[in-house]
Amino acid sequence: MLTFEGLRGLVSPILLLDAGPSIEDQVAETIRRTGRWNGPGPEAAELFAGTRLDVTYEQALEQAQTFAPDLVVCDSCDYVGPTVAAAIGAAWVMHGIAGALPPSFVAAMEHRWAGQLRKRGLRARPRLGYIAPYPDPGEAPDIDRLPMRYTA
Repeated sequence: MLTFEGLRGLVSPILLLDAGPSIEDQVAETIRRTGRWNGPGPEAAELFAGTRLDVTYEQALEQAQTFAPDLVVCDSCDYVGPTVAAAIGAAWVMHGIAGALPPSFVAAMEHRWAGQLRKRGLRARPRLGYIAPYPDPGEAPDIDRLPMRYTA
């Protein structure tokens, strides 16, 4: 698992590959950049697709080059994973963390991510699939969506 060192105790005994500062430090940097924090909205899009990449990408790329994954799995607000996958030529899938995100929020993150890719001279690789742990029966499914439910 690639995340910041502060989560080692939470994910143990899973191997943790350290990359980037804590989420608290990332939020503080986002506030420095945007001048505010109002939760979901432009600041959150900057956090997930801007700040996180800027402060985590180099370490994450170094870890990925050493670990050499065939597949990168990331959550629906993570743009470090797909960016690293683009850099190393790995396939990637997204794992939902809640119900569907608001389309305007996703569009804001995607727009910010496109600039991040250009800055690094990368092209996004197509997502291999989307694992939907909370599928909405009324939602039009993406072609690559794999709905699932946890059971006891």
